[in-house]
Parts: sequence; structure tokens; C-alpha cells
Amino acid sequence: MSVFAGNGTSGFQDGDSTTAEFNDPRDLAIAPSGNLFVIDTGNAAIRKITPTGTVSTISNLQYSSSPIAVDQLGNIYVVGFPSSILRISTNGSTASYSLPGISDFITGLVADSNGNLYAATRGVGAQILKISF
Repeated sequence: MSVFAGNGTSGFQDGDSTTAEFNDPRDLAIAPSGNLFVIDTGNAAIRKITPTGTVSTISNLQYSSSPIAVDQLGNIYVVGFPSSILRISTNGSTASYSLPGISDFITGLVADSNGNLYAATRGVGAQILKISF
């Protein structure tokens, strides 16, 4: 085991693997490019870590404990509050897709190689949803 990124201090700092700081990182997704994306819950941000360990902030989040997924094209997916999916494209533009009829929180996301997104919901409305764009 080795430290990939983060200096062990809770905070908010972009930079190389030895100086970067996170605050309650929760979910991870890896892109085909090898970049690792992190939901940094305490900073309400999406952070990118390159294969060499350089950390940068991609976007701020409204719903900071969202799961995260990355598709084959490098688009990032997170949950928008209360029931939508946000897609952040590789050029940084964000699109919001409403998900009517969801009665509970989305707790998990994953993208397949065909461009579909799967979302897990919890509680009374516990389901696995397939979302095609």
C-alpha cells in the first residue's frame, strides 16, 4: 500500500500528490484516460487526480455526498439535488437531466461501455435504474 494523493491533512489544496489536501473524500471513479475522479464531500467538489498524482478541482457540487461515475468518453456523472443527474462533459460544460418519479436518494452510479448510466436508489423506492442519454 502507498499514498497516491493527499498529504494527510484535512483541507482544500490542489497540487502534486504530496501537497494536495482533501476533506472527507467519499466516492471514486476512474476514466479510460487513467484519471481518477473523487467526490470530496467536505469541500463539496469533484477533484481529478492524474495518473502521476496531480490533483485539481473540476467542479463544485450542490449535493456534496453524491456518488460519481465516468463513462467511456470521459463524461462525469453526479447526482443533482433533489432528483436529477448532472453530466459534466470533457470540455467542462454541465447538463442537468431531471429524473421524475424517484422517491428516494440515489446512492450509487456506474456507467457501462454502451453509454448507459445505472443508478441505485434506497429506502421505499429502492430500485436500480437504467438511464440512456
